[in-house]
Amino acid sequence: MSKFRDRIGGLISIIIFLSLALITAVFSKYLLNTPYKNYKLEGPVASLYNVVISQTGENGYLQSQLSAKSITYDTKSEAIIVNPVLYLFENDLKPLIATSDIASLNANSDIIKLKTNVKIVRHKTTTNSGFKIIADDTTFNLNLKTASSDGPVEIKKNYYLMQGVGMKINQTERTINILNDVTLIRN
Repeated sequence: MSKFRDRIGGLISIIIFLSLALITAVFSKYLLNTPYKNYKLEGPVASLYNVVISQTGENGYLQSQLSAKSITYDTKSEAIIVNPVLYLFENDLKPLIATSDIASLNANSDIIKLKTNVKIVRHKTTTNSGFKIIADDTTFNLNLKTASSDGPVEIKKNYYLMQGVGMKINQTERTINILNDVTLIRN
């Protein structure tokens, strides 16, 4: 009788195991039919949420800080950034703050391309009147402390509005140059 119970117990165990395997196979097929299957991603992909990335100079002072709602790294080690906010620090001045809807970051984390609805702001202080730049795609090189854009650009400062096409910013020299079709309007 004890051998009979052992065989029945073994048979029941095998039936339970096969049932679970069948259920797992069915659910796997169902879960693979999600909208994400249309993306052909090769290799590992990582997503981070509510991210802050800081970069310091050789002297230990903060040079730049990137915060974002999310960052997704793809197989080319390029990152897609949603709602980036880039702070560029220099000496005793208020930081340069650049925002956009979406951006990309290269594998070395030194080139950031802000895309769609780019705004660059330096808030006013007691010694500086501040400014606001509205541009299309803008590329920042964090190592060289430069930025450039090929599209339309508007710079608002005090009572003036400058418009043009293309822009170069050099943070070290503290210069902003509009490259073509420059107009100056007094507000």
